[in-house]
Amino acid sequence: MINRMNTEDVSAVLRKNHQLAESMAIMGTPTFIIGPEMLRGVPASGLANAVEAARKSQAEQG
Repeated sequence: MINRMNTEDVSAVLRKNHQLAESMAIMGTPTFIIGPEMLRGVPASGLANAVEAARKSQAEQG
């Protein structure tokens, strides 16, 4: 597995992920996209609460 880390396949995936992060203005980790929300870091209430709120909002919107 360590030998694969320096392959072009892995480098291509990393480049693609980096480009996606730049296009979304993600500058650090952790960043979570939950529903329409972008969370930079872990909310004090935890990720489970953020996911639950997103699901509830989505259900209310139909």
